[in-house]
Amino acid sequence: MVNSTTVSNDNSVKILVDHIFRTHRLSRGDQQTLMSFLLSKDMITGEENKLINNVFDAVRQGRVRVSD
Repeated sequence: MVNSTTVSNDNSVKILVDHIFRTHRLSRGDQQTLMSFLLSKDMITGEENKLINNVFDAVRQGRVRVSD
């Protein structure tokens, strides 16, 4: 999981998504962070929204595994 202090800067969504695709793992904490980003749509760009949706699509397709 990427530390929550790491995900506090402007590139936080990209950093987190890059980490998830690099490790092919989505921790519960990472999942919660991504959901928080999605729920605050006014704080993320359309591109960030697309990156987050790509992660959840990859989970559904089995390319990324959810871990505890």
